[in-house]
Amino acid sequence: MPQYKKVRFIGHAINTGCRKLKDGTWDYVGLDEPRRDVAARLKVVEEALKLAHDKAKTDDETTLRVFVMPEFFFRGKVGAYMMGRPEIDDLIDGLQGLVKDPKWRHWFCVFGSAVGMSVPDKGKFEGYNYTLCQAGGFGDAKGAGPKAAHAVVKEHMSGIDFIHDASKVGDEQWLRGRYGVLADQIEHLKPANATGSEVQQRSYGGECIFEHYDLTWGVEICLDHLVRRIKKSTGAPAINLQVVPSCGASLEKDSVVVRKGYAFNCDGLNNSGFPSARGNAHTLLWSMKDGKVNPIKKPEAVLPLSMDVSNIFADGPGELHVYAPLPLP
Repeated sequence: MPQYKKVRFIGHAINTGCRKLKDGTWDYVGLDEPRRDVAARLKVVEEALKLAHDKAKTDDETTLRVFVMPEFFFRGKVGAYMMGRPEIDDLIDGLQGLVKDPKWRHWFCVFGSAVGMSVPDKGKFEGYNYTLCQAGGFGDAKGAGPKAAHAVVKEHMSGIDFIHDASKVGDEQWLRGRYGVLADQIEHLKPANATGSEVQQRSYGGECIFEHYDLTWGVEICLDHLVRRIKKSTGAPAINLQVVPSCGASLEKDSVVVRKGYAFNCDGLNNSGFPSARGNAHTLLWSMKDGKVNPIKKPEAVLPLSMDVSNIFADGPGELHVYAPLPLP
């Protein structure tokens, strides 16, 4: 494993929330055909990665680049992709294919989150919200992509994760548009972890603490951070890098466990951190020393994306927030 001396955080600030319709109701944004929807979103990731690579290509081999996207980047027209269908393989294979080449060797990507669903015997949809955390530059060897990856599954479903039926929430106008599953139709996947430890025993285990590049990572998706998932873990090691992809949540001091290192949030819904100049999204980076917060107030560069994404995102393609390299403790 490389021994890194510095880390550079890059966040894709893009609104991944629902779209408000003219009648005041809300709808998911996406293409009718799921495989085309996944392909269109992968194109956005490809363009964002190109921009990020061009900006960071002068970094030396002692700098780890950490690329993060918001929660719900992948969810499609109905609010979730059906598990067991080709679009799920397209998604994972596509993301891994984007960063397999040697030029991505010093990159680690937290690819927002993807929402899946299945229909168990009990009738309701069962929902899955997970992020693929992927080291780059692994090449073409069979199984190399999964070996360089970690999957983290979100444990808690927030009240805004799915659109609600307006008839069941009073005067709030949450009613879906023509398509989509509603919150009361989804039963969130229950945690399989029975030990209380969030340390991954296998790379696709779903727990939120793992080792990669001789660093200990803690990845919490949105509400999991707010309810202190890592902090409540039994026997958790010291975390070097805490990463929070979200859609409606920022870093919370009581939830950050890093003593010496960094906490980074890429949010797809509000402007409570460093605000995006184009759209309702933000990034937030804290340098942590002995548990004390030192906010990194602004990125080194803000790079707008320029592509038409009106059929898959509510508020444009967003922009990259590229932070200057920082020393690893």
